[in-house]
Amino acid sequence: MTESVRRLRSLAWCFRQAFQTAPAVTSLALLLAVTLGILPILLALAIGWLVGSVAAGGSSGLVRPLVTVAVLGVVQQALTPLLETAATVLHRRFDGHLRQRTMELVSASSGIAQLDRPDVQDDIAAIQQIGNTGRTPGGALRAVVMNTFIHVKTVAGAALAAWYSPLLAVVILVGAYAARGALKHSLLLSAEAEAQRTQHTRRAVYLRGLALEPHARREVRLFGLFDLIRRWHSEQRLTGIANTLRRRAPSARRTRWSFLAAGVAELLFFADLGRAYYAGDLTIGEVSVAIQAGLMIAAVINASSDDLALAYGLSALPAYHRLEQLTASAASVARPAPGHQSPPSPAAARGARVELRDVTFQYPHSDTAALAGVSLTIRPGTTVALLGLNGAGKSTLVKLVAGLYEPTTGEVSVDGESGVDGARRRAEVAGVLQEPYRMPLSLGANVTGRLDPDSWDDAVGEALRDAGLGQLLTDEPDGLRTVLSREYGGIELSGGQWQRVAIARALYRVRAGARLLLLDEPSSHLDALAERAILRRVGEVTDGVTKIYITHRLGIARYVDEIFVLRDGRLVENGSHDELMALGGHYHELFVGQAALYGRTGTDVPVEVRA
Repeated sequence: MTESVRRLRSLAWCFRQAFQTAPAVTSLALLLAVTLGILPILLALAIGWLVGSVAAGGSSGLVRPLVTVAVLGVVQQALTPLLETAATVLHRRFDGHLRQRTMELVSASSGIAQLDRPDVQDDIAAIQQIGNTGRTPGGALRAVVMNTFIHVKTVAGAALAAWYSPLLAVVILVGAYAARGALKHSLLLSAEAEAQRTQHTRRAVYLRGLALEPHARREVRLFGLFDLIRRWHSEQRLTGIANTLRRRAPSARRTRWSFLAAGVAELLFFADLGRAYYAGDLTIGEVSVAIQAGLMIAAVINASSDDLALAYGLSALPAYHRLEQLTASAASVARPAPGHQSPPSPAAARGARVELRDVTFQYPHSDTAALAGVSLTIRPGTTVALLGLNGAGKSTLVKLVAGLYEPTTGEVSVDGESGVDGARRRAEVAGVLQEPYRMPLSLGANVTGRLDPDSWDDAVGEALRDAGLGQLLTDEPDGLRTVLSREYGGIELSGGQWQRVAIARALYRVRAGARLLLLDEPSSHLDALAERAILRRVGEVTDGVTKIYITHRLGIARYVDEIFVLRDGRLVENGSHDELMALGGHYHELFVGQAALYGRTGTDVPVEVRA
């Protein structure tokens, strides 16, 4: 399939979507484009009539042509801004539709393994440009509408010119479109190169963020990395630009020759008009009409901003269609909204049973398995700990249980159901991840995932107080409406406070019906006393809920129901603290080594917390 056919299909798809999402605006824009394309022809004829009447002498014959010119001119001036407005509204509505649809596609994905692929990340980066620049699919639709006006005017102008000289009309028309086509071809090559430089662009944006984002720029300056990052950023940006220029170079000569040919055709047309007038073959009124017709044809040569929008605007659509295909099966599954579940019944409030049967998982583009042949069972309502050195596979196992990834081989089941859609499983899971996302929204929105304060209930405040943020609620006059970002007129939280917000979010979700609580280093930003208090409170308010801890603080692991020890992606030991200490294996080595840091032997560590 040629590029031209692909572009035509993309445009046809855009218009189908536009007629579905904004039928009135789309129809109005096209109707105005056609009407305004015809009006200049009528105006040219009226002006020729007026010029001829003036040349004939006398004032009595000027009234009707003068009124006709005035009326057509006023109508044209009135409809032109309406066309601009309709085309712009169509542009914005269509891009808004695509942005919304893209968010739905990404959130509908049953897991994140596919979304983590570098090629998919490049596609998402390309789609994110929709709405950030004028070169978008919506901009391409606007360009088609505006070009419809130009092409209708050009063809009508050629029809008028053919009245004078069919041969010269065809020559100037072909020359004008050849020049426009050459320039458009050059722009399309640039668009394709722009799409192919997405990886370089994404890297450049990331590197720029390292230098500018508040959380990164501190360390960048501390370690003197700014010059290095600046060089990397320049290399990525300039490589992308060089590729674009390289793709455009072959078309430059064709464009120059096409413009020269079009100029010669116009010169011949106007020169022959002069000859015909001085020979007495044409009246001054007829010459006026023919000149306007020639200028209408010549105007099509110029590639305007609309041509740029058309050339670049469709470049993100292949990425969008690939994402649509990638998530097609998951997109049809309705995902429950976080926090909107009804309060759980006593039967539903019991903990979930989790089983892994011979599970192996390998990340995309990785040569080694993160998990290999793992089998384990977590009983309903129990509290377990996953332990092991960094890279042992603990966080990967939790992501599989949460439904964020699907195992490469083997089976993960919750309450006996395996192969369940990840969105459905996540509706019953609450979690505190290692580095929880910090949303620059209100405190209430960070906990509930809902922006409307009217949707927040008393459980939000209870969850925050259980997470140790009761004083924050009391101190801040805006309470739950307090914005957690100094950049947006709010307050800045410490790392420990953000971790408490994440814990409150998980506790709120447990109140909404989650039966499985995943805690990946939930207190890593807290001091020892705060950690003891918060974990004790979490244990109290989540009684009966199945809890999975990931922690490097082995003192916590002493008081869980069962410990699973991972090493190099394999389950090497499991049992209670006493059983594993008596075994003298990997857990014993880890525990004794950590206890030695506090001057303990590993057998005299005092009881501090009950998880």
